[in-house]
Amino acid sequence: MSNQGYVGKSAYRPPLSSPVRNLENSHVSESPNRSLGPLSHAVKESDNSTGLSNLGTVHVTLVLSELIRTNDNKISELTHIAGHYVELRYSPEAFTIFHLILLRTLRTSLNSCLYSKDHYGSRFIQQKLETAKKVEKDMVFREIKPHALTLMTDVFGNYVVQKFFDYGSKQQVRELVNRMAACVYRFSLAIYSCRVIQKAIESIEVDLKIKLAGELEGHVLKCVQDKNGNHVIQKCIKHVPEHAIQFILSPILEQVRALCIHEYGCRVIQRVLESCHSQKTQRIALDEIMQSVTELVDDCYGNYILQHILQRGHPQVCSEIIKKLTGQMVSMSTLKYSSNVIEKCVTYSSLEERKKIVDEILDFSGGIDAFQVMMTNPYGNYVVQRVLETCDELQLNQVLDRIRVHLNALRSHRYGKRILARLEQLVVTGGK
Repeated sequence: MSNQGYVGKSAYRPPLSSPVRNLENSHVSESPNRSLGPLSHAVKESDNSTGLSNLGTVHVTLVLSELIRTNDNKISELTHIAGHYVELRYSPEAFTIFHLILLRTLRTSLNSCLYSKDHYGSRFIQQKLETAKKVEKDMVFREIKPHALTLMTDVFGNYVVQKFFDYGSKQQVRELVNRMAACVYRFSLAIYSCRVIQKAIESIEVDLKIKLAGELEGHVLKCVQDKNGNHVIQKCIKHVPEHAIQFILSPILEQVRALCIHEYGCRVIQRVLESCHSQKTQRIALDEIMQSVTELVDDCYGNYILQHILQRGHPQVCSEIIKKLTGQMVSMSTLKYSSNVIEKCVTYSSLEERKKIVDEILDFSGGIDAFQVMMTNPYGNYVVQRVLETCDELQLNQVLDRIRVHLNALRSHRYGKRILARLEQLVVTGGK
């Protein structure tokens, strides 16, 4: 058995029943030049801690984390954690259980890096950075800078780095950007570091945004189709000037139809539609979408594109979508995804367009009461509710007449009850 990490020559591991060595006889190493401050008292109080199995010197943040978690007043400022770590020692000659016995100074690196990776420590540093003085921010930044890339990929450490984009100096922000620039693509695909990239693109100056975005050239479609990377692309489209991200837009515009029906690509297309205002970009994107309306309307992702356009797009484009769906309003209202699009058609159409939609829904010419089918359909009933909310007085009376015919059946039907409940609510509130 290897004795690596043991203090002394013996590889003997004492039983748990061995007596605890008196703290006064411990081999304690403490820097003579720096006081342990409030943490020294905390260590003395920790001498009854449970023994740990690792042998040798181990750096941990257990005491610090526990003090913050329990809101102990001993740890209330950033300076209280500067230069300290928990050292675990084993004394084979005394046959002891291992104990946390000392916090001491590290001359080469302070503890903020390790502490940033701890759940409570990370929250503590984040909170303090919001109100910290410049000298305290500088102290923390000096500690985390050499480890910034590691912290960006850490589940808790990434939040500390993000705080510097809000509360750090311009120089500190530039140093972070310079360090992360070469890793932008790799970090964009990782769950924690992609958040740091997004925060940076939101917050930093324009020239730095362009610099970070430029690192994604040649990797755009890979990022768009990635569960983490797509969020970075969305931030670039929203926050980086359009003229500076043509290398991002070009591959996207070449794949509009495919990306519209992609789980993550559909989100990116929506950002393009709302954030890119050049006529060329809008024309290319919308032309592709308009050619695929019937394909997108009942697609689990594509329907969101049409909903987005109907809700936010130019009235002329909305009218074109409604025209392409005319004649299919009833059938589309009874399907899971397309029913959402029909709801948006009813809500955002002009008065004339809405009249045509309602007339189509109420049409009885085929011998089948399509309106009754919609009222008792798990998806169609929502379209009927939207009609009740938006149609004019004349059409509302027509709709109510059709509802009265089926009143008894609706009262006993699961989805029919929803129509009646919504109608009652509208009557009570006086709204439509």
